[in-house]
Amino acid sequence: MGEVGNGLPKHFLDTGTLMTAEDQRRIAEVYASAYLRGTLSGETERLAILRDHRAAAPYLPEAEYVNQYADSETAYVDESAITAAGAVEGGPRPLALRSGPGEDEVFELSWEAGAENPAVTAETAPATRADLLVFDALAATEDTDAVPEATVRLTDSGGDTAAVPLSDFMPLQTLVNGQYLKAAWMHPAALTEPVLQTYSLPLTAFAQSEPAFDPTEIETVSLAFDGVGAATVLFDDLGFASAEE
Repeated sequence: MGEVGNGLPKHFLDTGTLMTAEDQRRIAEVYASAYLRGTLSGETERLAILRDHRAAAPYLPEAEYVNQYADSETAYVDESAITAAGAVEGGPRPLALRSGPGEDEVFELSWEAGAENPAVTAETAPATRADLLVFDALAATEDTDAVPEATVRLTDSGGDTAAVPLSDFMPLQTLVNGQYLKAAWMHPAALTEPVLQTYSLPLTAFAQSEPAFDPTEIETVSLAFDGVGAATVLFDDLGFASAEE
């Protein structure tokens, strides 16, 4: 009799939670094709699928997707320039994986209910050629009702600030439950593991929200939260990228 891990026979597998083989193959085809055609055939517009699954929505099966994207062309902000405000705890932490602390460090921001203006802020050098503000983020909860409202604020060298709700681009990602056996206690480790979502925000959206704001002279980036309820947010890989790879 086959096993599914942890010494359990396969009849403990909860097949209702698994994606069909056909859907798995379809997802692999879409992403592999986008990568190969984008890198080898010069069809760089296809790389947008790697940043955001919604770019391939007509071709992908209905499912919950999390995209994490990085490349050598993105100008990432030095992690030492990132600070926390209004939080009980804030700072770089090893990413907590099912098996224990991972090698990757992320910025963790935690606060209690009623915290005043919790935020992650970074001082940046003006990015004169950038089209996109990019970063990875995750609300460390499975409860979508407990996800804090997030606002992205950019301030230029002249002191003008443009603010846009993160939800205008994509909701703040939550933890994904990975239970695949019929009972939670059958799993040898935690049912969730944090996978941060990559956000790619066009700077034109900020210029449209505040005409006085100059997107070529950005000096401060802030991801601010409402602080109404207690929450923990993970943040990583803040940078500026070109829309054309």
